[in-house]
Amino acid sequence: MIWINVSPRHTQHHGGGALPALQIMWETGALGFRFFRAAAWSRRPTITLS
Repeated sequence: MIWINVSPRHTQHHGGGALPALQIMWETGALGFRFFRAAAWSRRPTITLS
């Protein structure tokens, strides 16, 4: 979802190179990791309770 929304705009803005693509991948990866960690942390209490 984030990748589809962000990457076309960034590739148009930067002219589409290897470095911008890596930066986009890094940013989306960091966001995804943060979201995954938050989701896992919020789910942990329910898992331990059940």
